[in-house]
Amino acid sequence: MKKTKHLTFCALMVAISIVILLLGGITQVLDLTAVVACAMIIFVVFEELKYSALLVYGATAVLTFFLLAKKEVAVEYVIFAIYPVLKPLFEKAGKVFGTLIKLFFMAAMSVGLTLLFRYVFMSADVWYVDLIFCVGLIVCYYIFDIALNRFKLYYHYKLRHQLRIDRFFQ
Repeated sequence: MKKTKHLTFCALMVAISIVILLLGGITQVLDLTAVVACAMIIFVVFEELKYSALLVYGATAVLTFFLLAKKEVAVEYVIFAIYPVLKPLFEKAGKVFGTLIKLFFMAAMSVGLTLLFRYVFMSADVWYVDLIFCVGLIVCYYIFDIALNRFKLYYHYKLRHQLRIDRFFQ
């Protein structure tokens, strides 16, 4: 019975993520919808369902590429949503080494997204625009990391009870 509840919860998170990303593709609010859809994975990660979080990420990413007309939304989701899944692994490495791994990951994803937008989506022609974009993404990732830590505390102490998720898994 417990595995059925986990599967139902994960399927619900995939469905909500897809709906959020579809609405983001329609309304042209691309960046915000990728982060909001990422919140559905955060709920799965906070429930200590590590492998399920990876499956929710993969299922949402694949369905996003198939269902959305705007592929930029799917790419942003793939880039941003993997971080909450990998964050617990980074934090197991210790405070200093974990922070260095996080910063390296943030820099690698920022450079990858910058190169993708430059050469695949043909967005900018000047190198300093790419540099500013890359540094801005690293700052956004760092703020996102701080927000995840704060949201985890809020989720465990208040939101989990208000949404009655604690009763769902008992």
